Amino acid sequence: MTDNTVDFATSQDFSRVGTLRDAARLSKSLAAGEIGVLFLARTDPVKTLPAELGFAENLQRAKLKVALADLETPTTRACDLILPLSHALESWGDAQPRRGVLSAIQPVMKPIYDTRPEGDILLRFIQLAVGAAPAASFQEYVSRAWRKKYSTRQIDQLLTGGVLVEPQPEARIELRERGVKDFFARFKPAAPAKGPVLVVTPSLRGYDGRSRELPLLQEIPDPLTSISYGEWVSVSEADAGRWGLRDRDEVEVSAGSWKTTIAVKVQKGLPEGVMALQRDLLGTNPLKVAADGATEMSYLDGVKLRKTGHRVALPILAGSMSTHNREIIADFLHGHHGGGEHAQEPAQIYPPHEHKEYRWAMAIDLESCTGCSACVAACTIENNVPLVGPEEHLRGREMFWISIQPYYSEKGEAEFLPMMCQQCGNAPCEAVCPVYATYHNPEGLNAQIYNRCVGTRYCSNNCPYKVRRFNWFDHERPEPLSWMLNPDIFTRGRGVMEKCTFCVHRIRAAKDAAKDENRKVRDGEVIPACAQTCPADAIVFGNILDPTSKVAQLAASGRSYRVLEELNTQPAVNYLRHRSASQSEDTEELHRT
Repeated sequence: MTDNTVDFATSQDFSRVGTLRDAARLSKSLAAGEIGVLFLARTDPVKTLPAELGFAENLQRAKLKVALADLETPTTRACDLILPLSHALESWGDAQPRRGVLSAIQPVMKPIYDTRPEGDILLRFIQLAVGAAPAASFQEYVSRAWRKKYSTRQIDQLLTGGVLVEPQPEARIELRERGVKDFFARFKPAAPAKGPVLVVTPSLRGYDGRSRELPLLQEIPDPLTSISYGEWVSVSEADAGRWGLRDRDEVEVSAGSWKTTIAVKVQKGLPEGVMALQRDLLGTNPLKVAADGATEMSYLDGVKLRKTGHRVALPILAGSMSTHNREIIADFLHGHHGGGEHAQEPAQIYPPHEHKEYRWAMAIDLESCTGCSACVAACTIENNVPLVGPEEHLRGREMFWISIQPYYSEKGEAEFLPMMCQQCGNAPCEAVCPVYATYHNPEGLNAQIYNRCVGTRYCSNNCPYKVRRFNWFDHERPEPLSWMLNPDIFTRGRGVMEKCTFCVHRIRAAKDAAKDENRKVRDGEVIPACAQTCPADAIVFGNILDPTSKVAQLAASGRSYRVLEELNTQPAVNYLRHRSASQSEDTEELHRT
């Protein structure tokens, strides 16, 4: 990647993270009988380490195996004793995701069960072993460490804001010609791969499988394929045509002594001879240790694929990943010539809605969106959206208020479109509701009155964006799962339609605070859950009637467009096109003028 600054000063901090070489040494020590008692905290080496290390077999040679965990895993099942850990919401601690950034972990509730934080357990072990522990509790231990390194003001900032950012000295590097020559003199390229290659990639949802037990991460679809529950191998269009494969065909994939039976997803953009499998879908890890001994290989070569003749029920949520020449994903390189402000206003039978103080709107930068689906998870948790499971997904009854829709260009390049209720100014859903359960409120929101809804689903049928969700069931949440519900949000029942509300409860909270101070809501005071969670800051929200607001400025920029705008629905969600490498800001300004 060119034209990107490499920041060495605030990069991720792996200085205290072990490598595969350390794991290999541990496995050898276990095999030699050198370890009597082994503690394993929040880790699953039995599943994630390469099988050639023999860790699962060598683990049995330890006399006592103790797992500190909050989820059941293959490693916990192989241990003699399991010490249940408290959740992060019940514990004290800190984390350093990258240099110069310290994040505080603070309990927000008492432990539900008879569990302990791992720090308290380790302190107790130290006390039993040597007679005295460094601190009476892990909270005291962490606080003492903070006081040694940070001032009182910094600690207050950390506890109130949850994060402490320290400026880092600029890291200067020098590229020496001799060092480059020495590197290439010692460099030995790997042997070319033989035959078809199976590339094993980390999963966006479960990485190497460590989070696979969490239902929410199974419910959220993979952004590249839109598959939620299930296991699949991605095959290129060329290979699918050669082998006669279609989506959901079952195949047997093998490499050496490893083999698995799995469903097929034909993936646009994959080169011929390359298949892709997500890391968390592996059972036993068949990957080899790399030559450096510190990492594992990312692929298997000489792969064989055999069609079994069976079909697999695989929930692929996207109806189509092609725009079919519609301006759903628009950019400067495909037909955008500016001049939109000179277009004739569409004829209206009724006068437009009037918004006196607020017209809430959103701007989403498609160039910044990576399809990570953090917004989907945040929205689901914030708005008490139920998890419906694989059977309902196969029926097309997913309940997400926001979804990441993947679209592929002719070259196979993937682009992601976050799609939620567009809060239309001319909402097609409002006119067809027989009981006025959905209406246009004075602030531009397409509001939903749940206790009026009788479930005709006319609104969903009339919505061109297909973002409304119907509750087919009453979704029960027995205690303690009911404690996860957001008390600010009404929980919908069977027969009720629901959708994105632009986090109206947050809007009301900000308006109440502004009213107490006798002022209007300031720009940036209302942040929906999706925008708050987006790691790329791709989602901007605000009052579009305020010309100084960021959302108004982005909506007025030359990059802004609205999906299916030709239908005259007047969406409140503005999408920002990708900038092309050949067009500068000057060209963008020319488009505006």
